[in-house]
Amino acid sequence: MSKRKLFLPLLIAALLIAPLTLSPTRASPPIQDEGSKGINIQSTPSGNIANEYLQVLTSEAARFIIGTTGGNPNTPDDDEQPLLFGYPSNVGSSFSTMRVISGSTTTDYQLGNTDWSDTGIAPIAPPACDGESITTIWEQDGIRVEEKLYFAQNPDTAAIEYTIKNNNLLSLEVGLRIMLDVMVGDNDGAPYLIPNRGQVTQQSEWEGAGVPEYWLAYELPSFAAGSLKSRGQLSGGNATLPDRFVIAAWSQAHESAWDYTIDPDSSVTNDSAVILYYNPATLGPDQSRTYRTCYGLGETISQTHKIYLPLVLNSQTLFPDLIVTGMAVDPASPSIGERASISVTVKNQGATATGDWFFVDLYVDPASPPDGRADTGAYFDSCSGSLEPGAGCTLTFTHTFSEGGTHILYAQADTYDGFNGAPDYGRIQESDEANNIYGPLSISIEPCREEIANGSFESDGGWEIPLTKYPAGFVTTTIHSGSRSMRIGIVEPGENRYSYSSVRQWVTIPADAISATLRYWLYPTSGEPATLEMPAGPLAATLQEAAMSGDTQYVLILDENEEWIDTLFWQRSDAGQWTFHQSDLLAYAGRTVKLHFGAYNDGQGGVTGMYVDDVSLELCLP
Repeated sequence: MSKRKLFLPLLIAALLIAPLTLSPTRASPPIQDEGSKGINIQSTPSGNIANEYLQVLTSEAARFIIGTTGGNPNTPDDDEQPLLFGYPSNVGSSFSTMRVISGSTTTDYQLGNTDWSDTGIAPIAPPACDGESITTIWEQDGIRVEEKLYFAQNPDTAAIEYTIKNNNLLSLEVGLRIMLDVMVGDNDGAPYLIPNRGQVTQQSEWEGAGVPEYWLAYELPSFAAGSLKSRGQLSGGNATLPDRFVIAAWSQAHESAWDYTIDPDSSVTNDSAVILYYNPATLGPDQSRTYRTCYGLGETISQTHKIYLPLVLNSQTLFPDLIVTGMAVDPASPSIGERASISVTVKNQGATATGDWFFVDLYVDPASPPDGRADTGAYFDSCSGSLEPGAGCTLTFTHTFSEGGTHILYAQADTYDGFNGAPDYGRIQESDEANNIYGPLSISIEPCREEIANGSFESDGGWEIPLTKYPAGFVTTTIHSGSRSMRIGIVEPGENRYSYSSVRQWVTIPADAISATLRYWLYPTSGEPATLEMPAGPLAATLQEAAMSGDTQYVLILDENEEWIDTLFWQRSDAGQWTFHQSDLLAYAGRTVKLHFGAYNDGQGGVTGMYVDDVSLELCLP
């Protein structure tokens, strides 16, 4: 549905009796026309609490909106700006839902309603303001819900709190969903930044231990440091960690009281929202449970002025001091195309705790060494929580090196990302701001890499197994190494029939390769008479179209059209033991070809097959 309801008769009447306004201000927009919503929500504010940073407004129908009053003192032009859609005059597009499960019956109740939607339930006690908080009470099916809106310990943040009590004589399962229709300044499709994930503009979700500590939303899609931004606190600071956190499209989120399935390919920058899920949990008779989240400005008192103050002792101010004590690469000399784990260890060698989290950046082959806190790296992560004196934090990054030779790594603790902290000292003020960079660390990348996927046949991927009258298959009985190999052809005499049997895999040999070496182990078996003449070789461009007289075992090269171009191995053997084979494939540099391991049975006489294991194609580059 659209958020805009154009009541034409009322609009005409309003124009006849009211002065004409051609340039509406954001302080009193007659119509919010943002993204796909563009709706005039008809529920007007009836109660509010405000301070120098924020204002929280509620309607008689018991929904709320949040926006700025003075905003961030350090950010110009952020006064009287929305942080939720509708601020400051239209309330309703954000709402919370209570889910009640009684036996096999599940019922969802939207809390509050609007003039454009009556799907919610009305409160038994409408919003009541005492100057410091706004309290609203609902009761449905013996479940009492008290919503309390107030300013958190940081006055730039509003606390959104729900206390749910079971007044029934029987236990019920009760859960809560909070949906916030995020709008930052003029942007109803605000992009997000998530710790350890970075910028997010698509529908996304996190569950359980993966739910982030907080989220940030930006007015500008460029994530400019000086733009208006908001912050939601999901844990810490008395916030209750939700079981699931979703970055959603509002147009989809408002249509459901509870369920939401993300589309990870769908952008939210047209009209975004966030959803917090507190899964249903048992609530016994007369028991209650409180859920709390916080939402407000992205950077004011809590970041720039710091809640955690340095310790003053004997008239000397003591600070933490962060250093990177080491980096380690595993494997120590990775090959081209091999994923390497790079661990960075940070230690607080100062006199006091950091009091908060901070970023750690990894730099891979930078054009020049890191130059200060604002010079961020290719990868970043954060040491969460406060790091005590003497304590350490180890973060692990992954990187795949695409070129051989020597590569240079640096790491830096407590970088500045443009909005958390300051460019002079990052997020944590330290006693020594000049010792946060570690490096350079030089590592040597082997110029060779493995091209075959699952060459050991220990998993089920990598190989194509054509469906023939007797297809190839994984076995555990005859192996060269590990626990499995691939059986090709027929090895049981009673199974004899006319059939091709093969496994195949595409490989690409770079044009600049200096070597391409194929290695593999075969275990051939055959019950055909040794005197029986073998086929001379592949009889058709597409081998499996040819009917041959006599069984055979073979390894072929097929071109881009899967037609035969070369024979690496062609025999009929009953050796009954593992034999090693090696071929040079450099002649196919610059091409994608298919390796084809096969066996052919003509259905007469004995059966022929072979086992294949430990296939490797080593590619070496300059």
